[in-house]
Amino acid sequence: MPNPTAFGNEEDTLLVTAVLKGDMGAFKKLISLYEKLVVSIVFKMIGRVEDCEDICQDVFLKVYEKLAAFRFQSKLSTWIGSIAFNTCVNFLQKRKAILMDDIIGVNYTEEEQPVNLPVMETGNNPGEQLEDKERHALLQKGIENLSLIQKTVLQLFHQNEMSLQEISAITTLPVSTIKSHLFRARKHLKVQMNNY
Repeated sequence: MPNPTAFGNEEDTLLVTAVLKGDMGAFKKLISLYEKLVVSIVFKMIGRVEDCEDICQDVFLKVYEKLAAFRFQSKLSTWIGSIAFNTCVNFLQKRKAILMDDIIGVNYTEEEQPVNLPVMETGNNPGEQLEDKERHALLQKGIENLSLIQKTVLQLFHQNEMSLQEISAITTLPVSTIKSHLFRARKHLKVQMNNY
């Protein structure tokens, strides 16, 4: 039986309890609530569409199998996100597609300050719209050229709007390393956009 703490909201507590009692409708609801998060992590880390569906299914199978051990010591979304992240890392390690030092990270200095990404403004006339489209394509290309961990951290922070602490819980990296990866990713993208 779940033992919610400050991290558990009532809806998640009821949902987990229902799933643990064998309610498959509740499990389908859990999937629908957290599917977007899992897909975003898996797609950013794996990239190959043909592998993503299988990995997402594997993530939710693991969620189902391990749910009885979940104790609301973190948010349910953070816990599911960490399963998605670890499943992707395991998949990539088996494929020898990444180096471990990219995941473990490097020791960076605390002095590194965040660099804000350039603001993407939408133009009103066709010329401005075309320029916006080109800038967006350039930004996407820049993101694809980032390291695996930088892409993932950027995705979780900016698109999934997770806190540094939540990203740290998902990736098992220290907050200082998360900050460093964000700093370097933003700096790379800002330089690329300024060159444009």
